[in-house]
Amino acid sequence: MVKIDVLNHTVQVFLMMNFITKLRELSSGKPIGIKFCIGRKEEFIELCKVMHKSGSKPDFITIDGGEGGTGAAPLEYANSVGIPLREALVFVVDALIGFDLKKDIKIIASGKVLNGMDILKKLSLGTDLCASARDMMFSFGCIQALDCQKNNCSTGIATQNKRLSNALVVEDKK
Repeated sequence: MVKIDVLNHTVQVFLMMNFITKLRELSSGKPIGIKFCIGRKEEFIELCKVMHKSGSKPDFITIDGGEGGTGAAPLEYANSVGIPLREALVFVVDALIGFDLKKDIKIIASGKVLNGMDILKKLSLGTDLCASARDMMFSFGCIQALDCQKNNCSTGIATQNKRLSNALVVEDKK
């Protein structure tokens, strides 16, 4: 049974690499990337093996931490799925270096990046850049009501509900 899971995962990884190659062709060479949270390290190792063997790889990989940065996640998942960003970044960078892939793949750290010190910490772990939405959400007035998935954000930031989104007046937030 374990061999079937590994085989299925390997097939899925090959299919993803083929899809990345096709996207790159269709986009006339624009950078193509993937984003995920590390759950099982052996799955990322398998991804590295496939990339190394096939030569197909994304231009960038965005790593999100398992700290639960989104209000859209159910609370029982928020701090329970995936490994923390710091540990994940160290693992991913080391694995890519070990498979001689790091020179071709940029690493983007995503998750709980609030200030310059957070960025410096992530860069010191080997990432190439950081993505940050949290501080932008705070600057717009996010109150972390943790209802993002319900489409009823009272601040109007995380909703498609026109009545509620009228509360977000960008000119007042500058």
